[in-house]
Formats: sequence, C-alpha cells, structure tokens
Amino acid sequence: PVSVDAFCERYVQPMAEESDNIHIVALTDALQLPVTVVCLDRSGAGGFMGAGDGSDPDTNMHTFVPEACAAAGQQPQVHVLYRPGHYDILYKRP
Repeated sequence: PVSVDAFCERYVQPMAEESDNIHIVALTDALQLPVTVVCLDRSGAGGFMGAGDGSDPDTNMHTFVPEACAAAGQQPQVHVLYRPGHYDILYKRP
C-alpha cells in the first residue's frame, strides 16, 4: 500500500501529471463541496471545434457530490472545465 504522503508526492503535486477522478473525489470530500466537471470530447468527427456547421462540440458532465452534501440536497456551485493536464474554473455570465 502507498501512503497518502507518497501518493500526493507522486501524483498530485508534480507539474505535467494528469489529474484523475480520485483527485476530484478527495477534494470534494475534504472540502464538503459539490463540483461539476465538464469535459469537451475532441474525438468526434467534428473535432474540438465541432463539425463546422455551427454545432457545438460534444460535452460530458460529471458531478461529484460528497455523501453529506447529497443528503442535504446541495447542488454544485463550482463548475470546472477539464482540459488535459489541468482544470479551468467556469464562471456564469452576470
């Protein structure tokens, strides 16, 4: 078994290391904060920018809600866009 410190040193702290669901689950559980992760699908026929016909690229949304937050009915207030290597915070239009 790998210790938490060793895991963080190897997979969480280094730059240019891919993040994975386990990091988001750990973050949401530690902060008791629901988060929605939006991933753009670049593998479709239209590629990253869509098919060129005005259509949007495919998106996948994943919601991470800690058990205590789910029991309280809390919905995610934090939304992030996953891009390879990092996350960008998404802000609602004013």
